Amino acid sequence: MGRNKRNRLHIRWGGILKKGLMKQITIFLFAIFFIGFSCNTNNSSDNSNKSQIDSIVKNPRIYPPDTVVLNFLIWYRDNFEKMHPFYTISDKNDSSMISGKWGDSTTYFSVNFKGTEKFLKFLSSSNCLSKKYLDNKRKYIKERAIELLKYKQWDGPPIGFSAEEIFYMNDIEDYFRLIQKAKIIDLVIKGNTATCKVDFFERKLFRLSTYNNRWLIDDIEFFDYEQ
Repeated sequence: MGRNKRNRLHIRWGGILKKGLMKQITIFLFAIFFIGFSCNTNNSSDNSNKSQIDSIVKNPRIYPPDTVVLNFLIWYRDNFEKMHPFYTISDKNDSSMISGKWGDSTTYFSVNFKGTEKFLKFLSSSNCLSKKYLDNKRKYIKERAIELLKYKQWDGPPIGFSAEEIFYMNDIEDYFRLIQKAKIIDLVIKGNTATCKVDFFERKLFRLSTYNNRWLIDDIEFFDYEQ
């Protein structure tokens, strides 16, 4: 009887220990699963955040109008030196917007439309200007080209082309340092259009519209302090 009782106790304790071990293993496996799930969730969240950040950096469509304006100002400052060939007067440089020879009375200054198209293409690379802006710029250059031919000019700054083509300022490079301090004075968004007033070396009004869900600049004009 004593031996049978010990055997029954051994079997009972063995069952209890076996159940306890299984319970511990279950808890352990559950803990591993939970930790793994949490890590995957965190990694997924990190990847999602990284994708959003990459999207903000690479996708200009999500930029608001005021950011597009400031981006263009910085782009213009950083790329202005590359535009010098467009502003030179030459009868040999295809990139020059003005064809002619300084001081040569046998030739007159005229607009080189091939160089004009290269200039407009370069402006388009900013990804901040709309087709409407570029078309209006092309039209305005053609109007001034007609005026330039009337004067039969062969010396001095070409009439209508004596300043840079964006803000129509002389010595604009002297003011580029102020672009970092440019301030948005006013921003009004109405549906698919927006106006943005900026104050840096002088006050400018930018008009923008959305094209394929992207804000682009349609026009840039001066405004006084009372507007």
